Amino acid sequence: MRAVVTGGAGFIGRSLVRQLRERGDAVVALVRDAGRAGPLHEIGCDIVEVDLGSATAEPLRSAMDRADAVFHLAGSYRVGIPATAHASMFQANVGSTRAVLDVAAGAGVARMIYVSTANVYGDTHGRVVDETYRRPQPPMFLSYYDETKYLAHLAAEERVAAGAPILIALPGMVYGPGDHSQIGATIRQAMAGRLPVLFAPDLGGNLVQVDDVAAGILLIHDKGSIGEEYVLGGEIATMHEVVRLALRRWPASAHPCSAPRPGCSMSSRRWAASSIASRPTRRTCARWREPVTA
Repeated sequence: MRAVVTGGAGFIGRSLVRQLRERGDAVVALVRDAGRAGPLHEIGCDIVEVDLGSATAEPLRSAMDRADAVFHLAGSYRVGIPATAHASMFQANVGSTRAVLDVAAGAGVARMIYVSTANVYGDTHGRVVDETYRRPQPPMFLSYYDETKYLAHLAAEERVAAGAPILIALPGMVYGPGDHSQIGATIRQAMAGRLPVLFAPDLGGNLVQVDDVAAGILLIHDKGSIGEEYVLGGEIATMHEVVRLALRRWPASAHPCSAPRPGCSMSSRRWAASSIASRPTRRTCARWREPVTA
C-alpha cells in the first residue's frame, strides 16, 4: 500500500508511520518542518515539506499521486492561546482538514482516515458514551482548540455524508513516549517523585497508549467500514488513579497532595473524565482481534 500521512512527525504520527513501514507499506510523510523528519527518512519514508495551514491544492495533489490511502493527523494543539492566534489555529485544524480530505477525494484515494478526538463529544456529565453519541447543542467549548477540533470533525462528517470514502478515528487521552502534553508531564513528574501537588485529581478520561492508538488506526483502515466512526481508548481513569499507579510501580520519595482547581466544585471537575470517556479500544477492535489482557 502507498500511504500518505499528514502529521507523520507528531506524537501519534511517528508511531503510525513506524508501524506502516514495519509491515512493508510505502509512506509519503507530509511534514511542516523537514528538519524534524530525520527519523522518518531513516526508516524509508518519502518526505514532503508542506504547511497545511497555508498550502495550495497543487502540492497536496502531487503528494497524493498514486496514493491508496491518506491518514490525516496533522493539526495544532495549544490551549490558552490569545485571540490573535485563533485564525492560524483555525486554518491548521479546520482548514487543513477540509483541504486534505477534498484533495484526496479529488485524487480518487480509496480510503481516507481522519484522526479526530473523542473530546468532540463534549461534557457527557459522567456518562460513558459510544460512537452514536452527539454533543449537546449549542456546544460549549473549553478552549479554542476544543472548538476547532469539533468544527474539523463536523467537516469530515459533512464529506462522509456527501459520499467521500472517509473513516474517522477518535482517540481518547493518549499517553506514551514523546508525550509533551500536560498529562504526560504530570505522569513523568509522578514517576520521578517531583509532583508535590496534583491539581484537579478527578480530571481524567479514556486513557490509551500511543502505540495502541496507531495500531487501532491501522485496524480502522484495514477492517473498518467507510463512513463509520471508531473510538480508540483503553483505561477510563482519573489523574488521581494514574498518579497512584505511577507511584506504585515507580516508588518515589514524594507523594503529592491533591488540590482542586480554584473555584471549581468536585462535580464540575469531572468534566474531562466525562468529555472523553467513551467505549474502550477492546470494544472497537474486538471485531477483528481478541483483546489482550494482563
